[in-house]
Amino acid sequence: MFAFFGFIFFRACNGCNSSYNNNDIDQAARYINPNIENSQAEKQSNATLILKDMQYQSGKYWHLYDIIGYYHSGNQKNKVFQRNTQWKQVNPSFFKKHIKHMGMEIMHYDNQEQKIKSITAPAGFSQFIGNDLFGKWEYPDYASTANNNNQNAVWIFKPEYQELKKWLEQYKMKSYNQKEINTYRRSYLPSGIFYYGGMYPPTYYSSRGVSAPKTYGTDYYPKQTQSSWHQKSSTFKRQVQEQLKRSSYNSNSSRNTHSGNRYYGSSTRSRSSGGYGK
Repeated sequence: MFAFFGFIFFRACNGCNSSYNNNDIDQAARYINPNIENSQAEKQSNATLILKDMQYQSGKYWHLYDIIGYYHSGNQKNKVFQRNTQWKQVNPSFFKKHIKHMGMEIMHYDNQEQKIKSITAPAGFSQFIGNDLFGKWEYPDYASTANNNNQNAVWIFKPEYQELKKWLEQYKMKSYNQKEINTYRRSYLPSGIFYYGGMYPPTYYSSRGVSAPKTYGTDYYPKQTQSSWHQKSSTFKRQVQEQLKRSSYNSNSSRNTHSGNRYYGSSTRSRSSGGYGK
């Protein structure tokens, strides 16, 4: 389906975890391999991998991804594309790491740097929102440019990218705000703290003993998507979380017993056969 290439990984702190299995990242990253459909144009693509859905069944953990990307089509317009993957089995540690990240991007391919970046962010934050190729910041009618110092501007997609707008809007519940994305890029991304929403740096909330308001992630993923995970009961989800805790404990015990074996499971880059929901 997709050809492999030599992956170069950039690990932001929010993408690092010593319990990760290399194969988890390799297998997820293959979906944003730039050699999409062996098209010469799409080999120059940038692509974002979004966690669309998750599932636990018969002791196995599954992810379903959405890919949104773009490439230069030879004229002034960038061609955008979107596709869903099949269900992909993942290891417990990878599932646990991203259990709060449904509806968010968990990695993206940067064609300019030719790197897969394992960074979790609200969908579209890494490559689309704030990128003047696709739109611009504008003020709502009620906002004063002079008084708000560019902070209350909202993101408006260009008319030719309304399809891209539709693809990304299924993962959020409100407009993209410039202050919000600036807060993410200046405070959360450099520090490696997962960002689920809010207008202020994490220190602002911690100094007041409160949590940042949350508008992104699994619990805030629009319910109209009818995802498999949202259709499960709260009891089922608690049981899965308990199972993940046990898996994490067993994994830590295994690494303590076998010194030098940093990862558990296979780290071989291979394609899985079959899958949940096929």
